[in-house]
Order: sequence, then structure tokens, then C-alpha cells
Amino acid sequence: MKTTGFIILFFVFLSLVGAMNITREDAEKAIIDSERIIQEMFISNLSILYVNDTLFLAQQTFEQAKFANILRNDSSAESERRDAQKYLALINWKEVDYDDVIPFTEDIKNRKEKAFYLNDLLFIEERKINVDISQETQQIFLNAKLAFREDRYDESEKLILDFQKALEKELSQNSVFFGVRSGARNFFEKYWLYLILLFVVFICASYFFYRHFERIFLKNKIKKMIIEREVLQGLMKKCQTERFKEGRISALVYNIRMKKYGERLEEIKQILPVLEMRMDVLAKKFLEKYIK
Repeated sequence: MKTTGFIILFFVFLSLVGAMNITREDAEKAIIDSERIIQEMFISNLSILYVNDTLFLAQQTFEQAKFANILRNDSSAESERRDAQKYLALINWKEVDYDDVIPFTEDIKNRKEKAFYLNDLLFIEERKINVDISQETQQIFLNAKLAFREDRYDESEKLILDFQKALEKELSQNSVFFGVRSGARNFFEKYWLYLILLFVVFICASYFFYRHFERIFLKNKIKKMIIEREVLQGLMKKCQTERFKEGRISALVYNIRMKKYGERLEEIKQILPVLEMRMDVLAKKFLEKYIK
């Protein structure tokens, strides 16, 4: 027991010593590595909202540690000390050091690993949706993809597990429903003529309702795109303010965000006129049909 306790204390001591040995260069390298990770995630079309915020905290902590070390160094110039005191006026700087940067950068590393893991898992599970499964089970998978895109990784992982269980349950029931499908086939062979007539009536009715709802769908889609365009323009202005006026984000983060917002605005610019033109055509057809 004494030996075990000594080993535990030894490893705790090593971890504390390791934390104390984090230098400014180590912290700078960790932040640079984190920026590369974020760029890699962006190129892979993965959400970077969470890691961007975490990187900002890491950079902020680095600046605090830099000024704290100026105050700890008696040989620091008086002007540097004044700047440091001003920056750390509301912070207990005595407890801040470069080792505080590492938890944030490690969190970014872990986030990247989980993002790629879930992305691969979603790809694998999506390939299974080639069988006749229920809409409810498909919706579970769609919710998992949505949670993943919105950076809710824990929720996405849980939904993937729910999808796997639901899919396994449905596949096990396929053999039970085989006899029912066979009976349905016999029914169609007996009443195929009546079913075809019913199908023709259904197609005619569907065409009428399709034209009606197509106009409603286009109207709503155009409205949503106009709203999204305004939101994106507002986000770009906010990003410019945070970069050039407030200095809250780095050039890399600024360029990544502006590129992403700009690409989406360009998509809207190309799609919106097509939808509006299509809406005009439907409106003219409607007037020609019912006014005449």
C-alpha cells in the first residue's frame, strides 16, 4: 500500500512539474498548432465555431500570461510594467502563466479528433440507409447529422447510437413482414385494374395540389434566402468590427469567416434570381388559367 501511494504521488508530482515547465515558446507553438487544426477542419467542411471560441480564449490567456511575466520580472522596463498593469487591472495575474494556455489547445485537439471520428461514423451509417426503413428511423439519422453540423457533438453521438439501435430493430423485423408483403403482391395481381384507375385519379389530384403548394414553397424559400442574406451581411460587418476596430479575432479567423460568409452570399446571389424568375412564371400561368 505504501508503495502504491508513493507511485501515485510521484506521477502527480511529475504532472505538476510538467505544467510548471511550459514556456512561452511552448504556448506559442500550441496556439499555432491549434490554428492549423482549425484550418484543417474548415477545409474538411467541419464546424469551427466551438474551436474558434476556444482559440480566442487560448490567445487571451497567452496575452495575460505574457503581461504577468513582465510584472514578475524585476528587470522589465517601467513602460512595459505600466502597460502590463493596465492590461491586468481586473485579473489576479499572480495565478496566470503559460501553462494555462495548454488546456484550451488540448481541448481543440480533442475536438478535432471527435469531429473527424463522428464525420466518418456518419458516413458509414449513411450507407446503411439503402434499405426500406421507417421515416422515424431516418429522421433520427438526419437529426444526428444536423447536431453534428451545429457543433453539438455529444448529442450527435447519442443520436447515432439511437439510430443504430432503431435500424437493427427494424432489420430484425423484416423477416416477420415478409409474409405480409407477399400477401400484398397477390392482392395487386387480383385487383390491378382498379388500382391503376385509382392511381390515375391520384396523379391528377396530386398535380393540382403540387402546383398550389409549389408557389407557397417558392415564396417561403425566397423569403428565407433574403433573410439569410441580410444575416450574413450583418455577420460580415460584425466580423470586420471585431477584427479591425476591437482586435478580438486573429487575421486567420477573420479570413476564414469572411471566406465562408462570402461563399454563401455568392450562392444566394446565384440562386435567388432563379427562384424569383420561377415564381413569376408560376404567377403568370395562374393568372392566365383563372382570369381567362
